[in-house]
Amino acid sequence: MTETATYEKALLDAEENHRHARYSDAELLYRKARTSAEAAVGTDSAVVQTIAERMARLYVTLAEVDKAGSLLKQLRQSKERTHGQHHPETARIIRKQGDIFVLEGRHKDADSSYTHAIDIWLDHLGPLPAGNVEDLSDFNALYGVRSRFGTPDWIHETLRKDKAAQNNPRYIAEHLAEVALVLRTRGAKTLPLTLFQFACRTLQNLPPEIIWVQSTTITETGSLLVDCERYSDAEAFLKGYLDFFDRSFGAEHDLVPPMVRILALACHKQDRIVDADKHFRRALTLQERTLDRGHPALAVTLCDLSSIYLAERKYAEADSLLQRALSIRESSLGYEHLDVANTLCQLGDVALHQNKLMEAEKCFQRAVRIYEQVYGAYSDQVGPILDKIACGYMSQCKYHKAEAILMRSLELKRMGLPEDHLEIGQVLHQLARVFCFWGKPIDAEGYFKRAISIFEKPGDPQLVSQLASLNRELATVYRDQCRYIESEKLLKRTIEICEDSQTSPPEDLPPVRNTLAELYLQTRKVRDAENLCSMVLESCEGKHSTLHRNELARSLVNQSMAHSLRGDSIAAESSLIASLRAAVPHSKQALASQAALVRFCTRKGRLSDAQELLDQALVLCIQAFGPETPEHGDLLELAAEIRLSEGDEDGSMALIKRIINIREQWQGDCHPSYAASQVLLGRHYVLARSPQHAEEAFHKALGNMERSLGQHHTELARTLLLLAQTYCRRSRLEDANALLKRALRIWDRVLPPADLPLLQTLCDLAAHQYIHSETEDRRILELVVSLIDPCVGLYGNQAVFELSTLLCSLVAAGQIDRVVTVTRPLMEVLVRSPDKTTIESKPALQKFVEVVAEKQPDLLGEIPEKIRRLVT
Repeated sequence: MTETATYEKALLDAEENHRHARYSDAELLYRKARTSAEAAVGTDSAVVQTIAERMARLYVTLAEVDKAGSLLKQLRQSKERTHGQHHPETARIIRKQGDIFVLEGRHKDADSSYTHAIDIWLDHLGPLPAGNVEDLSDFNALYGVRSRFGTPDWIHETLRKDKAAQNNPRYIAEHLAEVALVLRTRGAKTLPLTLFQFACRTLQNLPPEIIWVQSTTITETGSLLVDCERYSDAEAFLKGYLDFFDRSFGAEHDLVPPMVRILALACHKQDRIVDADKHFRRALTLQERTLDRGHPALAVTLCDLSSIYLAERKYAEADSLLQRALSIRESSLGYEHLDVANTLCQLGDVALHQNKLMEAEKCFQRAVRIYEQVYGAYSDQVGPILDKIACGYMSQCKYHKAEAILMRSLELKRMGLPEDHLEIGQVLHQLARVFCFWGKPIDAEGYFKRAISIFEKPGDPQLVSQLASLNRELATVYRDQCRYIESEKLLKRTIEICEDSQTSPPEDLPPVRNTLAELYLQTRKVRDAENLCSMVLESCEGKHSTLHRNELARSLVNQSMAHSLRGDSIAAESSLIASLRAAVPHSKQALASQAALVRFCTRKGRLSDAQELLDQALVLCIQAFGPETPEHGDLLELAAEIRLSEGDEDGSMALIKRIINIREQWQGDCHPSYAASQVLLGRHYVLARSPQHAEEAFHKALGNMERSLGQHHTELARTLLLLAQTYCRRSRLEDANALLKRALRIWDRVLPPADLPLLQTLCDLAAHQYIHSETEDRRILELVVSLIDPCVGLYGNQAVFELSTLLCSLVAAGQIDRVVTVTRPLMEVLVRSPDKTTIESKPALQKFVEVVAEKQPDLLGEIPEKIRRLVT
């Protein structure tokens, strides 16, 4: 056998073994072919270059990157000797060197190689006619490459002039694929996809072994179709070539898994989770059979499969796959490789979903260090991971750390982007949310307005969803500050924007309508709230997405509150039960619905039912968010309220102290929730007849509220009244009078909340007349009257008992006008109320009627016949 025949046969055998994943045999035969070819036709011959290129490809498959890089370096020198430094063949090897640099994490070297390759290709193609290539508009400015891209018509002209391409389909395919690859590396999509598709059509009639050599072209085409959101086209394209490879080479060779993986991505993008899972598993099984267990390609498929488990909330399985992928990448690529950082980010996301906040923070921090090493500390690539770290800090209520991280992210973005860029707006939005959760609404408002000014660009309908979210959150800030008119105006405007926009997705409206319904309930516009709830229920009914289910549940909670305010307890409870069924399990809304049902039972005096439901809510909270978290603290406050209602002073005190510790640990003593805990503590001391300790707790709450809520908040007014009541009991009437005047000034601006403890405080002040000013006394009585309707609807016989006690005191004191002022609206409400509420209120009403009959029989005419028949 001649020397030529030896290397030709060895090369054919090597390629056959390579195609069928017999890699060790293929490597030996490639070496034999190369040695024979060098002896027969010379080191720089085309045959030797082809063999070296095939060997480099094999080494990449085996993850032996050093060997592949060394071969490509030699091959580039050989191409430069035979073709010159500025020939397309040389450019092709330079581009492949760039791919190797990427695998090694040497991104600056890769960038240099790709730029060099593009320059050579552009020089080879010559000037191109101008055209519309939108995704390359910034190419020249960013990379300093001559901008001579045009419409795909130039392809035919260039190939017609190139004699080497005439009657050589294989060369045409390679030629176009190389241009497409370097362009795609630079982030382009439209033009590379056109080139890849043209190359694939050129390949269709070639022999299988040539198509095998060009398999990268096929894989890249499928990948680009997915990137361009042409998922059905990608599926059809890949399935056709998968059938071809199965027939030509068998179903278990190294070219199948990349195609199957991209096919799985196309299914995943269409939310076909079952199909995506099946394809990812097939790719993983094939790779485990043909590749070493530490091969980087395995890690890619493991990470993709973990995204399926994450979507299905199978967090343990996703975490296990990512840990395996991380181990593979650390051992094969090194601990400081960019792919390691990407895997750490995915692990951090999974940890966040599992509420493992410390683990998430560690993953994100380590990823940032790698990004900074690869890209530099001031690269815009570091910004997105900083945003993830900030989200982790927000979940842990570490608001000062979240603020610092977001400020750094904002600084990085401002270095390379204009002030009105959308990415800057997104960071401003995150900063606004941090200050909202931190209890600093004034700071939050400023950031919200700056972000809105960026997203409120006229004529850009793509920003409607982001703008709706920003407006809704700012409106919530206004509502929490009792700026009801501003909040309502902003929400109505947002609804109009969403309804008028042609691009606003249907899921934008339910959250805004629910927020407006909550505002109307707070301002007692019950009919308007009910209309909005009906719209949300109609739009969300029968839809199964997480957002629609949770907004449906939220609307049912709002509807329940509207029923309660009307006094319809049966409908209110039914809506709450429906809300529990609608909410996504283990979500925040599921917990909110359960807590709303607990509050309903507590308001109605069904303390045993409330306790049972609360125990279930605590289990749900621990499963979803963990113990001793802010969500857990909110439920413990409900438990403390129940203990206070039952007169269990020791039990309530233990819970309140635990709640305060949670608030201090997570949110600090400047957060409004800490003030709410101090108010609860003060109320406990009042019941325990310890006014000095109550005064201390109320003072702490007041200081917090003034800093976090401002000087005109309804919660501040309520706390002022509680402290005034405490001063009265300590005979500090002047101090009490000053606090009372301040509270009444606040309620001249806003409505008092329909709250039983507030009603109790007002009734106590009205009954005992601690404050002797006629004007203030009349204003207190007006507040009591304004609370009769909503409090009787919400609390039933408990509210009636408080009002009856007040009336008995006024009758005994002979204050007829004041008795009539309260009696008339109370009796009107009771006549409208369901019979059950009236019957439950019988003991309190009976006592009132008896006192009236004994002390002031002339007043019996103010009591309707229905009520008199009930109690006599």
